[in-house]
Amino acid sequence: MKIIRATLETRKFYFEAYAQTKSHACAALVDGLLRHAAAYKLSEDWFSPDEIEYREFFTGHAYRDTETISTGDHTMKTSQLTGAALDWAVAQCEGLTCFGHQLTKDKITIILSDGTYENFEPSCNWQIGGAIIESEMIELVPVSGALWEAYKRNQHTPNNGTTPLEAAMRCYVASKLGDQVEVPDELINYA
Repeated sequence: MKIIRATLETRKFYFEAYAQTKSHACAALVDGLLRHAAAYKLSEDWFSPDEIEYREFFTGHAYRDTETISTGDHTMKTSQLTGAALDWAVAQCEGLTCFGHQLTKDKITIILSDGTYENFEPSCNWQIGGAIIESEMIELVPVSGALWEAYKRNQHTPNNGTTPLEAAMRCYVASKLGDQVEVPDELINYA
């Protein structure tokens, strides 16, 4: 699969977005840059779209020369998924057609097939995660202090997590995708 990476580097920040088309990658990056401008009270013209660089990759063959991010896949244990990597895996289970994503330290914004964006954080948002727990009939049990277990009726092994949502989303992913999941390499730093 072809992937387009759009990047913009400043003295202090490095921004990137991935998508299947140049226009989607550009739109995702510009959206992130505008959110950054709003958060830091910068004028919306603090960057020029002409400064955005693009690079085309094919899945499994895109590696930066000096950094560890690639567009290949990395196998992870479902029990170790957290943050954006867990949310991405849940998106796959939900059948969301992802044409790209923007990453921050602990969340993923998914670019849907119609070009719209969705903050998809089922591992920390009860409105999204709670609906999945209910529809999948996942049972949660507090184990100790900051540890939770989640079960589905057809699973014999519980999935653990430091929060109820983390445990439940790991349980959901394990029930749909198994004990190991192929996660895009760029999400590994966020797992």
